[in-house]
Amino acid sequence: MKQDAVIQGKWFGVGAGWLDMETGKPAWPERAAAAWEAHLQKRVGYDRKAFSRSGMPGRFAAINYAIWVFFPEDIVMSGHLFYIRKLRDNMTVFNYGNCRARKNPIDMPGYCGAGALTIRSKYILRKLAEVSPLFAPIWEDLKGISPDERGFYLADAPDPQWLEAIQPSEQRMFDAFRDGVGPAITGMKSVEQSAAARECLAAFERIQQSLMFADVESSFKRMVAATPEYWEFWESYATYCLDQDQTELACEVVKKAQNQYPDCLMLDRLGTFCCLRHGDWRGVVKHAVRYRELNPWDSFAAYALSAAAIELKGYSLAAQSFEECAEHKCLSGDDMINWGAALFALRRLEEALDVFRKAAARKPDCLHALNNIGMTLASMGQVDEAVACCQRVVERDPAFRLAWDTLGFAHLKAERYEQAVPALLKAVELEPNYPDAWRHLLHAYDRSGQAEKLAGAKAWVAGILPKEVARYEKEKGTEISD
Repeated sequence: MKQDAVIQGKWFGVGAGWLDMETGKPAWPERAAAAWEAHLQKRVGYDRKAFSRSGMPGRFAAINYAIWVFFPEDIVMSGHLFYIRKLRDNMTVFNYGNCRARKNPIDMPGYCGAGALTIRSKYILRKLAEVSPLFAPIWEDLKGISPDERGFYLADAPDPQWLEAIQPSEQRMFDAFRDGVGPAITGMKSVEQSAAARECLAAFERIQQSLMFADVESSFKRMVAATPEYWEFWESYATYCLDQDQTELACEVVKKAQNQYPDCLMLDRLGTFCCLRHGDWRGVVKHAVRYRELNPWDSFAAYALSAAAIELKGYSLAAQSFEECAEHKCLSGDDMINWGAALFALRRLEEALDVFRKAAARKPDCLHALNNIGMTLASMGQVDEAVACCQRVVERDPAFRLAWDTLGFAHLKAERYEQAVPALLKAVELEPNYPDAWRHLLHAYDRSGQAEKLAGAKAWVAGILPKEVARYEKEKGTEISD
């Protein structure tokens, strides 16, 4: 990638301020501001204030995308971009002329070149680089950035020979894939293809804001009875049902649509979302796996699979999906804890420890992260570090039962049974039906030779948690892993 004398070909991170642009509070670093004024304002037709307020014109402003790529001018490569991106959610494409004229490209007849792109995540940029020479040098320049970074990049013009090579397919690809959903709506249509359909959808969304649920439902039934083929009509109503906490009804809407249009994979993406909200974890997996046959790059599908896999105890799928989510940058603190838990369940302890430590670094007061660091260290045999970690947790919150169990487990691993017992008793005092703590306590009584207390505890646990007694018996005389 050629370098401008001052800034071209460099990465301009704008941190969290990029997300604040829509609220009018962008934190523009000096270099990014200079780049905009020197290179981009004339192309885009927006000063920084206007851009911060509105993003780019059109329905898909892409404010939440991580990476903006700006080319020197509008270039005849839109068809290629529309084709390789798989779906619009992965990458949006803008024409400088339309931006300056404040025109929505959806309503523009004819071919429009591409001047600027927004790419959802670093992960998507890497995938684009794998399928197109256009993105390979951009990826080389940006592969070292954190998935958490946001910013824009000034790219050089594409290689002329490559550009010439794609021209025979440009118009065909442009016409076939400009709506950004392509094969995902097989059997159905998009409202992008019809101004009348877009007006109908807008009117239906106004009804959702002003009328009662029964009226919205009636309006939807009339709309899809007349024109059922537009998938956005179904999406709008299902989303409305979710907003009204009618999650089961939302899932039924998707099911009804799929009965009519079984090949429309956008309905599977919608089904993934509805099942996730409803807590139908097997439904999430069914829809997400099917949708990812078309768009394996989708960050939401990866997140949904990770959440469902944790609930279903499918730890291999969970670990794989969480790793992908991390490259997309879509992991909360709770997600990090679940990712580490999946790795721990797979006995990938070093990796689990790394994830838990990252979660704790992100939020130092997260007791769950600290406790899990202690449990992982204990399982790795680093018992003194584990004890120290757990003691810090219980000092902060003496009622945090998980840490008392972990503290007892660490002493158990260190063969300090007399110290393990009181910690484990505290754990079951705080939660009388705590399975792991009772099992650990049985081991502590057994290994410390307290036969009478062991017999009493076993009798009690057999009545409330018989599976833990069976697990204790199976583990006797072996190395306890957790």
